[in-house]
Amino acid sequence: MAYTVLARRYRPQNFDEVIGQDAVVRTLRNAISADRVAHAYLFTGTRGVGKTTLARLLAKALNCEKGPTPDPCGKCDSCRRTQDGDDLDVIEIDGASNTGVDDVRSLRANAIYAPSRSRFKIYIIDEVHMLSNSAFNALLKTLEEPPAHVKFIFATTDPQKVPATIHSRCQRFDFRSVPTLIIADHLAHVCKMEKIKADSDALHVIAREGRGSVRDALTILDQAITVTGGEVRLASVLEALGLAGAERYFLVLDALQARDAAKALAMFDAALNDGVEVGEFLDHLLDHFRSLLLVKLAGLEAPGLDATAEERARFQKQSAAFAGDQLTLALELVGEARYRLRGLPGARPLAELALIQLASLPDFVAIGEALKRLGPVAAGSPSAAADEKKKPDALVSSAAPPHAVETAGETEIVDPGPEDVAVYPSPLGEVAPLGAGEGLRPKTAPTLTNASVPAPLEKPMTSAEQDELRRDPKVQKILKLFDGRIVDMRRRQPS
Repeated sequence: MAYTVLARRYRPQNFDEVIGQDAVVRTLRNAISADRVAHAYLFTGTRGVGKTTLARLLAKALNCEKGPTPDPCGKCDSCRRTQDGDDLDVIEIDGASNTGVDDVRSLRANAIYAPSRSRFKIYIIDEVHMLSNSAFNALLKTLEEPPAHVKFIFATTDPQKVPATIHSRCQRFDFRSVPTLIIADHLAHVCKMEKIKADSDALHVIAREGRGSVRDALTILDQAITVTGGEVRLASVLEALGLAGAERYFLVLDALQARDAAKALAMFDAALNDGVEVGEFLDHLLDHFRSLLLVKLAGLEAPGLDATAEERARFQKQSAAFAGDQLTLALELVGEARYRLRGLPGARPLAELALIQLASLPDFVAIGEALKRLGPVAAGSPSAAADEKKKPDALVSSAAPPHAVETAGETEIVDPGPEDVAVYPSPLGEVAPLGAGEGLRPKTAPTLTNASVPAPLEKPMTSAEQDELRRDPKVQKILKLFDGRIVDMRRRQPS
């Protein structure tokens, strides 16, 4: 007898066996109980989450000899034939193979006839988004006003490609990706039924590799059982299936945190030699950075964190070495690299570039912290107000006001920019308005002729002093941050 894979053998045979789609199941059962079943449904969602399975269950519930009933018996001729896929009144159509308008015309011609022996004639069209525009248009009238004995159930993984005119004629149900823990519990049940010994950590890894798809997870489990000889252990599963354990990515992150690009690239090369695809490597790296950010911001019990207790502790420890802004930027870099991989034959350089960029992430410092380290802060802040109370003879302004001076024959017109920050001492605690007119700054040592004008420079900063100041990393960061420049505005206190 031919072997039946686990994904088919453990396909749900009633609504109670469906996992991860509670809202959809509850709505369909209520509709059947209240005799409010629509004439057309659109099931959307990623692969392997139960769209076709629920379509068959709905058909079974409507045509059961005891029905329509939310609990089909599964034993009558109609239920068994629907389950086996050979019921004359439940027609499954592959949208990818029957895309033309002629196929839809044939469907319309047959739809007008009453079912051969069942209560309803049900059309299940899988991957309906593959139909051509002409085929969709030919279906519109029948879909809007079908015969009373006809029901349509459409399934698609790409609802954006289904025209709005089809959407408006159907009740839409969005199938969500099944959580990892729910899939892991289901895998444990399957192993129990198959009398297979399995580690919980191994099943968790397999469920996580399914990425929300129950069918994918069952397929991986089927392969793991075959490869490992019927005993599913974590180490053997990782080795046999070529799955990258979390340990690899913890080590990669350690190298990136140490800014060791060479080591990170070497580990990436080793992963490729082990058979890991570039896209798969970036997917796991993206998940790892996401987990670190979740733990960093929401703690060990962060919602949506798929990790064992041991992994959660390691995530917490490793996240302490990164700032939140660094993890956010890292997620953006890896996500952008993963997006650009699509359709590229040479994917490796993009991944290597992403690793090099990740190894040189900047040290993010909050603006307030940077200003605090640099000393006086801009006017208007609480710190500046406190400083003004302590020093009543100083006025902090965001720009140097124009002023008039006379020199030994040479003058220079000055209009200080808004990026210059200066402190002007005054014995009165404030500076009086200087009146209208252009400001003049001397090229040589000036001689003041107006007592209301601020005092001249006491000792201008030399070029060497300015160069030394510019070399200070903190000054460089703040100048770059505010697009500013260094202006020497020190003035002599009046005697």
